[in-house]
Amino acid sequence: MRKFKYTYIKQKDPSVSQYEGIQFCPGIAVDAVYVKSFNEYDRGNPFIEALPIFRNEEQIKQDYTIKVINKTDSNKSLFEKTLEIPLLNQVRFSLPFYASLESETYKCLVNSYRNREFLNAVDHEYAVIGNSLDAASVGFNLLGGSGSGKSSALKILLSRYPQVINHHLEDIGEFKQIVYLVVNAVPNDNFNAFYISLGHAIDKALGFGEQVYEKEIQKQRGLGQKAEMVQCLIEKFSVGMIIIDEIQMMSFSTSSDRSYTSLARMANITKVAISTVGLPE
Repeated sequence: MRKFKYTYIKQKDPSVSQYEGIQFCPGIAVDAVYVKSFNEYDRGNPFIEALPIFRNEEQIKQDYTIKVINKTDSNKSLFEKTLEIPLLNQVRFSLPFYASLESETYKCLVNSYRNREFLNAVDHEYAVIGNSLDAASVGFNLLGGSGSGKSSALKILLSRYPQVINHHLEDIGEFKQIVYLVVNAVPNDNFNAFYISLGHAIDKALGFGEQVYEKEIQKQRGLGQKAEMVQCLIEKFSVGMIIIDEIQMMSFSTSSDRSYTSLARMANITKVAISTVGLPE
């Protein structure tokens, strides 16, 4: 990856995210705040140094522990008390796999962005392409039964990351980085619908009220053309990770273009990390 120069933030507490106090709103990009990487190899890589810094296990434990918000007051009416009962669904206790999930996510994103390079195309459109000599980036697999805490853990995890980061880079100008996308697997190996849903997820991340990239993917005739369009969008917005929920619905045939294999090929080309969430079936 080409090295860039930019200003680093000076932190009094290196364990606190550089985005502390900034509210992440859907569809709104956050201006990049860079923290010097402890790894010299990653210094000057804006996509890595703009990521929220990794936390220690004690901080993770505190963040993933959600206590009862309102303690029941004996003076409240029965109606008021019953309204508070559903709030118990928000209570969470830190589980051992939470720390592993955080560390694996950070490592997956870092490795994904290590294997990219800027391309200045003929039409002066910049893209971040995968280095063909590097291995494909590997995502995490979060598998467990219903009620095991997968969805709540993922929600807390992603709440730490700005989904879209806005960079202002020398000789390039403004460049948007989509850190992650979350999509559901589609039943019956309907990859036409799956690729269209990726376009919809990109539109939501960028704050487009209208279906811009979703419609662009829909216009592509064949499945191969849709896959190529998705690949171009991954490179255009430097997508770090695609998280696929309900992965048990997807086929893992080694020969079909309507299976996970096609995504593995896409990851090999773009170096996007493909992560999965679902039941262990």
